[in-house]
Amino acid sequence: MSMVENIVVETIRDELLINHARKIGASYIFMVNGRKQVAIEHTFLWLLKHDGHNWYDTYDSCIVAASNEDDARKISPSGSFGRKSKWAISPEKVTVTKIGVTQKHREGQVILSSYNAG
Repeated sequence: MSMVENIVVETIRDELLINHARKIGASYIFMVNGRKQVAIEHTFLWLLKHDGHNWYDTYDSCIVAASNEDDARKISPSGSFGRKSKWAISPEKVTVTKIGVTQKHREGQVILSSYNAG
C-alpha cells in the first residue's frame, strides 16, 4: 500500500467506477496491477497545544484541519508565531495529536480554539 497516510484506496469493478467515484467523492482514479481504483484524500483533525506563554489574551490550544502532522503544526490560531504572538513561539513548541478525519473542513482551517481572554 502507499506510504502516503492520507490516501484510502478502494478497488471496484469497471462498470461501477464512475458512479462509485462520484458517490464517495474520489480525488482521482488510477490503475494498480491492471485494476482501476479510486483514491480519497482525507483531511485529518488535529489537536494543537503548547506549553509556552499561556497568559491572558493568548491561545492555549486549538483544533485544525490538515493532511499531515507537519502541516498541522504550522497552523496558528492567531495567524503567527513568535514572542509577541498570541500563540506559540515557534511550530516546534506545538504538541500535535491526531483526533479524527474530516471531509467537511478545508485544509489549514482552524475549527475551534481556546482563547484566554483577560
